[in-house]
Amino acid sequence: MSITPGTIKIKASAAYAVGLLLLFYIAVKIFGNPEYLVLMRHVSFSQVIISLLIGFFLFLINGYILAYLVKQHYWTTIKCIDMVVLPFMMHLFSYIIPFRGGLLFSALFLKIKYNIRVTEGIAIGVFTLIISLIITGLCGIYFAVSNGMLCSVWSFLSILFILSPLVVVILGRFVRDIELKPGSVPDKIKTIICSISSSSQRLLTDYRRSLVIFFLTIASNIGYVIFLYFIAFILQMNTTIDRIIMFALMMRLSTIVRLAPGNLGVQEFFSGGAYYMLGGSLNDGLAMALFVRFISLMLTFFIGIGGLLMNMNRIRFQEIKRLWKETAQYSNL
Repeated sequence: MSITPGTIKIKASAAYAVGLLLLFYIAVKIFGNPEYLVLMRHVSFSQVIISLLIGFFLFLINGYILAYLVKQHYWTTIKCIDMVVLPFMMHLFSYIIPFRGGLLFSALFLKIKYNIRVTEGIAIGVFTLIISLIITGLCGIYFAVSNGMLCSVWSFLSILFILSPLVVVILGRFVRDIELKPGSVPDKIKTIICSISSSSQRLLTDYRRSLVIFFLTIASNIGYVIFLYFIAFILQMNTTIDRIIMFALMMRLSTIVRLAPGNLGVQEFFSGGAYYMLGGSLNDGLAMALFVRFISLMLTFFIGIGGLLMNMNRIRFQEIKRLWKETAQYSNL
């Protein structure tokens, strides 16, 4: 079945509409509660500034991780200004291009500006995701053991997260053995998957540099825990550090499932449900997720758009659009 540009636009518009409706429903649910409305009104300007600074620091760590991997594995130095603005531009494009828009943009940006193959750029994203999954799995096992939940869904998911590198290896070998007609679209997709899998495995087997990324990711997660704990503090929520740690990791993982542009509404529902499963209030989880959305949007609007304006002479938006269309077609085969 062929996928026309009109079909892609309809699907994208539907995803936007569903995401916005979900976000609107959550906002009404939270702000319709007088208790939360009062708490939101009492958030001071200085507290918002501190939240913005912490958020900026978290984006900056992600930019440094990307720049480190590019320099160590592809012998290319990313400019400091690009290291700062690229994570914000990626976040911006997660709203502009549905379904992994940020990852696609970063891969294309590295290709256009630094001549790094698109599959290599995607492999970097896969690699950093796997490192995050491993850290989440290890923390999940600790949380399960300390709370007497060793034989639970938490433990099962945590073990799967820790074993996530095997998925890349198994998928690569499985796809490589499939015989397809040379030059056909499925054969091209097979080539892309094998290339991404091979590059991801190469990154994972570089143990020294993987350990550096492991600790940098831990530092990023610690910063995110501080960020959420500060939000819980200014919203006067009764919580524990263990719950916030697992909530932070689960919120990070919510970015894996992209069902709407920027995961509008989906991330909030996922976060609220995760916080409730961790023993907290559903509304508290939703309120924190909304506050995180507000801070990230403010940073993305100013710095992300600023980064785009600085790179207007290098970024070819037609190529971004073409890459998105091709990816949308491949995902429906």
